[in-house]
Amino acid sequence: MQRRHFLGLSSAVALSPLMAGVVRAAGQPDFVLKAAPATAPLMGADKPATDIWAFGGSNPGPLIRIPRGKPVYVRLDNALAEPTSVH
Repeated sequence: MQRRHFLGLSSAVALSPLMAGVVRAAGQPDFVLKAAPATAPLMGADKPATDIWAFGGSNPGPLIRIPRGKPVYVRLDNALAEPTSVH
């Protein structure tokens, strides 16, 4: 699977409840990515932390490496007050 196809599939899974059901039916996800509010010292360690949206506890989110040709299942758990997608 090419990176572009993986990214498109990730967005489709995040946006479509029907696709999320297909992923669960196929087995446990290889990765669970949680989108949630967090804070980060964007203006420096001596300044107040800034509210951010984090993915997997960080921003940018964690690097997910998949061997070429290996199917991968990623579940996005959205704990934000807004809809989100992975792209």
